[in-house]
Amino acid sequence: DDLLALVAAAVRRHFRFFDISVFSVEPGGDCVLRSHCGAYEPLLRAKHRQKSTEGLMGEAVRTLRPVLVNEVSKDPRYVLPFPAARRTRAELLVPVISGDRCVALLDIHSQKPNAFSESDQLIIQAVAGQLAVALAKVSLHEQTARAQEFSEQIIQGMPSSLIVVDGADRVKAMNEHFAREAEVDSAAAWGQPITQVIEPALLEQASFADLLATARRTGETVERQALH
Repeated sequence: DDLLALVAAAVRRHFRFFDISVFSVEPGGDCVLRSHCGAYEPLLRAKHRQKSTEGLMGEAVRTLRPVLVNEVSKDPRYVLPFPAARRTRAELLVPVISGDRCVALLDIHSQKPNAFSESDQLIIQAVAGQLAVALAKVSLHEQTARAQEFSEQIIQGMPSSLIVVDGADRVKAMNEHFAREAEVDSAAAWGQPITQVIEPALLEQASFADLLATARRTGETVERQALH
C-alpha cells in the first residue's frame, strides 16, 4: 500500500489532477481502494469497494484497456460511485496489467468536461506500466527500493524547483532545481529541519511558514515563483 500511496500522491502532484485513486483488483471480486489523493479524499473511507464488473471501472478491468470519457453524464456505462462524485465531469481509468489480468487500476477524475487528452492517457499508461513492474517484485525490500526510485523519478522530473517536507518540517526530498536555487546539498539536507537547511533570511523572504501552513490546511501543492 505504501507504493500505491506514493503513486497517487506523485501523479497528482506532478500533473495536478482534480482527484486520483489507486484500486487493487481482487480476482473475480471487487476493486478495493488502496490509496487516494485529491478532492474526494476526505469522503471515501479506507478500502472503499466498487464492483469490478460495473461502470467504467468494470469496462477497464474487463477489456484491459484504458477508458477515457470526457463527459460522464452522456456515457451509459457510467455508474455514480458515491454521491459526492456528482462533481465529476470527466474520468480516465487506466488498468495496471500483470500477465492476462488487471491487478490494479488508476482512476482519475476531473470536475471539468473535456479535461483529458490522448496525451494524458499515454502518460498515465506509462505510469501504470512502471507500477506493474514494481508490483511484480515479491520482496518487500525490492518494493521499497522501487518506491524510492519511482519517487525520485517524479521529483527530479519536475521542471520547477521542488522540496518535500514531512509533518515535522523535515526535508524528505528535493530536486536538483531546488538544490541549485537554494545553494544546498540535497543529500546532506535529507531528514534535517528545513530551518537548518535554508538560511533563515531566505526562509522569511520566501514566506515558507505561510506556504507550509497553506499546504497543511488545503492538502494541495503550493508554489512560489522563486526563492530569491
